[in-house]
Amino acid sequence: MKQFRSQTVAIAALLITLLCASSVYAWGPGGKCPRGGGGPDTPRCGTDLNDEQRDQLTALRQKFIDETAATRIALNTAQKNLDILLATSQPDKKAIKALIDEIMDLKAAMMEKRINHQLEVKKISPNLGQGRMLKQCNIKRGAGDLCEGCPGPFSPGCCR
Repeated sequence: MKQFRSQTVAIAALLITLLCASSVYAWGPGGKCPRGGGGPDTPRCGTDLNDEQRDQLTALRQKFIDETAATRIALNTAQKNLDILLATSQPDKKAIKALIDEIMDLKAAMMEKRINHQLEVKKISPNLGQGRMLKQCNIKRGAGDLCEGCPGPFSPGCCR
């Protein structure tokens, strides 16, 4: 009876270990990129760029971040204010409508700046973000940093 109990405990421990390990292996070779990027054979965004292009794209990205900082802050503030208004016991419809209009205007401004940035990136490197890389580089996001195991630093997005 004692041997049966110890075998049961050993099998249960093994199954728990395998279950935990399977979630680790599910991320793939990149570690942080669940979309499958990051292995040594995975093509990366911007790897065919020369140093001058990399410098231009880095400067362009910083310019984009600097130019959109005030708009991002205003958008975040307006969204927080809307959340506060909606949480009150008697929300003011006119104030809510005004905030929604402001949020939509700010989002439209961000979209226009984002598209302009994307077009400027294409002038420097026309192939950046083409084909399969378009989804991995995800030009529509705003992160921009190179995270381990994800496509390059020059598109305004990264897998996170």
